[in-house]
Amino acid sequence: MMKYTYIFIFIFVSGLLSADYDYSEKLNKFIPEINKKLITLVEEQLNVLQLCVDNNIQWPHEGVTVEDMKQVKKQAVRNLKKLFFTKFPKNYSEKILKEAKEQFKYYKIGEDVKFLIRGGLGMNSSVEGILHKVGPSRIQIGRRYISKSDIDEEVLTKFDKEKTINKRRIYIRQHLEIRKLDKEDWLKKNKAKIYNEALEKCGWIYKRNKWMLKKDLVEILVVEEKKALWKKHYASIKKDVYESHNFVYDEKTRNWVPEKVFNSMTYKMKRMVGSVMGHEDKDAPEDIPLPEEEVKEVNQPKKNSSVKPQPSTSGNLPQNKIKPTPAQLQLYDENQ
Repeated sequence: MMKYTYIFIFIFVSGLLSADYDYSEKLNKFIPEINKKLITLVEEQLNVLQLCVDNNIQWPHEGVTVEDMKQVKKQAVRNLKKLFFTKFPKNYSEKILKEAKEQFKYYKIGEDVKFLIRGGLGMNSSVEGILHKVGPSRIQIGRRYISKSDIDEEVLTKFDKEKTINKRRIYIRQHLEIRKLDKEDWLKKNKAKIYNEALEKCGWIYKRNKWMLKKDLVEILVVEEKKALWKKHYASIKKDVYESHNFVYDEKTRNWVPEKVFNSMTYKMKRMVGSVMGHEDKDAPEDIPLPEEEVKEVNQPKKNSSVKPQPSTSGNLPQNKIKPTPAQLQLYDENQ
């Protein structure tokens, strides 16, 4: 009798130790239901306008969206030229030449002249008349001869063509150099600003250290928000679905098992002796795909749901450091 008792105990204990409670295959059948509920919940909680407000995006974009960055660059160059030539008119060289001639006059033979003398007879008196001759030491005004030593150096220069022209050249060169520096300073301060304004007007926005179309950024934010909501509610929705199908979560074994099995004496005994082998359940997968990608048979993906690749920024003019185009480079020398 004792012999049969030992045999029974041996068989019973062997059964306990060899039991396998892996219901992963059955649980996997509930995935479409879990995903369907998650998709519905995510769509209900997704707020695109709030996403745009939180990320300082004016959406929808007011105006025409220009997706070709080359076209935006062309528009930016046109805007730059328009503002540039408004600030720096093309006739500046003519204007500065006229100023030089007025400031540094040259008295020609036969012209009426008028100036003050600093010495000799009639010191500090005004001399006025027709210039007849400019000699090595004297100048003839009308019938009067005036020694060059009695004439102020600045006035005397006006009777010397070469000196007068040289002074004009210096004056023009200095002002053109100042003009050039003003142009460079203006371009440095405004070209990036004008280019950025053109991009923004055409539906672009600077985010994540690069320029991208607003609509592309909104799509990216929507995808990220969907993933965040998906991950946030995954565990609770899964729990609700499993429990609706009479499954119980075993905290000790981290295993989902049918309620009937969980309450059975056999399972309790096997659980007590630590012989329950099963599939360890994880509350949230490390990488949760989008609903459209995960369960095609439950909810067919939208045609335009995928994230579009970001526009290439190769050749893009960097913010605050825009590479001038040949047309812009010519702006410096057009009026020289």
